[in-house]
Amino acid sequence: MKRYDVLWIDDQFEIQEAFLESAYLNGIDIVPYKISKIGMDILEKNLFKYDAVILDAKVYNESEDEVAKLTGLTSSIYRLKQLNNKRVIPYFIFTGQPDLIDNATFSEMVGEVFVYKKTKDNAQLFSDLKVQADLQEATQLKHKHYKVF
Repeated sequence: MKRYDVLWIDDQFEIQEAFLESAYLNGIDIVPYKISKIGMDILEKNLFKYDAVILDAKVYNESEDEVAKLTGLTSSIYRLKQLNNKRVIPYFIFTGQPDLIDNATFSEMVGEVFVYKKTKDNAQLFSDLKVQADLQEATQLKHKHYKVF
């Protein structure tokens, strides 16, 4: 089975053990972070390690002393877009905030990004993540030469 390395930014990842376990069983190895800045710094330092990024809608931006809000998400998206000149990494929004999913302002803010409801859309997220990751040259090389990686 192909394995995928995914960076996940979610302020409450530790209470979502079932999601992490399900991801692992689906070939997805998730490295979670609570804070956008830390997660994005790690991503930038290990740009070719990760096959995709999952972002929660409301997360900490720079420290756990803040209130988790959309600022963390927008900061993460901004950083991902800045990295596009080095590598385009597929990213997905995975939220437990049902009011945001159908919100026109939220949709306009995040642009043409895949948005998934926690628990309800887990299987679809895993499937779409693999499809998008498999389009990436770095992921293709990693899977083709998995013994080296």
